[in-house]
Amino acid sequence: MELPRNGIWLMAMLLGLSACQLLSFEPEPKNNPESSFETIWNDFDEFYAGFEARHIDWDSVYRVYRPMVSSKTTELELYNIVNNMLYVLRDAHVTLKTKTGTVAYQIGKDGYPKNFFGTGYAQSMAVTQFDQNPSKTILYGMLKGNIGYMHINSFSAAESEYNVIDKVIEEFAEAKGIIVDVRDNGGGVLKNADIIANRFADQKRIGQYFRWRRSPVHNDLSDYEPSYLNPDGPLQYTGKVVILTNRFSFSATEYFIGHMKALPYVMQMGGASGGGSGIAYTRDLPNGWLIAVPRTVGYNHKKELVEWVGFTPDLLVNITADDEANGFDRILQTAIDTIN
Repeated sequence: MELPRNGIWLMAMLLGLSACQLLSFEPEPKNNPESSFETIWNDFDEFYAGFEARHIDWDSVYRVYRPMVSSKTTELELYNIVNNMLYVLRDAHVTLKTKTGTVAYQIGKDGYPKNFFGTGYAQSMAVTQFDQNPSKTILYGMLKGNIGYMHINSFSAAESEYNVIDKVIEEFAEAKGIIVDVRDNGGGVLKNADIIANRFADQKRIGQYFRWRRSPVHNDLSDYEPSYLNPDGPLQYTGKVVILTNRFSFSATEYFIGHMKALPYVMQMGGASGGGSGIAYTRDLPNGWLIAVPRTVGYNHKKELVEWVGFTPDLLVNITADDEANGFDRILQTAIDTIN
């Protein structure tokens, strides 16, 4: 099913889908190795939005991998061929699920430092023991020096789990500043990210822009479609805020980062985020495989591309091997020093 203009994005927002939620379409192809390969390649050729952002010549990729497939190609051989072909995209939202395994690009292989080893350093700086929501996706408490700290490890829990933000904002209302740590948060549901971000909004603002692939021409993307943040909840915090990020801050987390960075009192610190802003559709193949193809690319509130490059921190800070060995979170400490 081809959706009309805004269709994929609006449907995702209305249904509360994840940033990589899957939308099905199109008739089934034939069940043979050559047809399966052609279907996968063609679906990306017609619908993938990230070719230009990632500087990929998809036709040349076809010329490399198509000759490897014949009517005699086994399922395992086809799996390995398609795996290698999709890896060229280096897009963690690109997914191939099979009985053999799941293909998805691993962000950690792109050479960026991990920049996170847990919340132990934060808890050592706490005034009292940290609290958590029931799903343990949000850890929060006050640090020495009257600085609030919150680590969000996922946006994938039930929506109700994120309503704890109202309690957090109330407790942090008089804080000198708040540190929002989304390092190693791989994403989840966009609406959950909205719940948190809107508690920091001072007014309605454009948080990000998105464009989606609308024709078989690789660089034919829609106009910039804005996504907004709005003040919500009984209380909003509009003081100093520092967001901590690393390359594993991905997908719906980047949606969150983008909306937060649209606020003039918010600063991003640490490493660049993962660079994955796609909303995908899926196709079930007759051989039991499932593919996911991202249809959108994201931009910050200034219309600067964030697909592949990620959100660049306002202050780049890396954790060294010696830091980690000594249990010293240089990124968090720099955030504390900045607020102070």
